[in-house]
Amino acid sequence: MHLVDLAGSERAKRTGAQGARLKEAININKGLLALAKVITALVENQSHVPYRDSKLTRLLQDSLGGNSRTVMIACVSPADINREESLNTLRYADRARRIKNKPVVNRDPIAAQLSALRQQIANLRAENSALKNALGGDAAAVAVFATRGQTVASEALQEAYDDLAVRCNALEVENARQNMELDQAHNELKLLRSGLLHAETERDQVMLRMEALQQALAASSDEAVKAALQQDAAAASAAAA
Repeated sequence: MHLVDLAGSERAKRTGAQGARLKEAININKGLLALAKVITALVENQSHVPYRDSKLTRLLQDSLGGNSRTVMIACVSPADINREESLNTLRYADRARRIKNKPVVNRDPIAAQLSALRQQIANLRAENSALKNALGGDAAAVAVFATRGQTVASEALQEAYDDLAVRCNALEVENARQNMELDQAHNELKLLRSGLLHAETERDQVMLRMEALQQALAASSDEAVKAALQQDAAAASAAAA
């Protein structure tokens, strides 16, 4: 369960924030903008949904168009001075309301089948025990049952129990195998995520280098230096791509 408190989208001019508070408000608005882009992409059924543009959208990836149930509570103000913010919030919530999630219960089919087989075995044991108690309580019925050799029902129950036990063991072996494959997939996913993080780090470093080169290019007046800086910027752009 994810509980996310989206900060307000007040304008910095109205709040009068400065310094660290102003930077925090800017970062908050960037996260809300990225979330708005994701909501718009989902509502319009776009081929690419920019979940990776913000940590907030990555966190809410399952909640927005994924396998989960999502509830958004929009807080608005009745005051006239907050009319613009309240209207933007309502529009924001209306777009989010149009997203259709299709949650599915995360249930292992093998575990469900094992549980059903165990329940069936327990029912057969209870039925077998009830039959034995019924025969044991009536001596005449036991004698008749013994003389006629009517042990078919008991044998059938035993055969069914043995068959279910074999199937249960086979399912447990298959479950263990699939768990092993799942662990291997998780390990591969960890490696891929590590590689992705490394690639993103390198990309960020290249982008910082490009910005530094562009700033130096703008500040330089020497044409030869500008040409060299432009070549470095082009090489950094190609590396980032």
